[in-house]
Amino acid sequence: MPKGLITKIIWGFLAALLCLVLVGELLLSAFN
Repeated sequence: MPKGLITKIIWGFLAALLCLVLVGELLLSAFN
């Protein structure tokens, strides 16, 4: 596997994690 692909997968995972955290914060603030 080329290194570029691994880097893209890692960045994609980090971006998805960040989006989940942001959505979670929004949901918590909406319900409280």
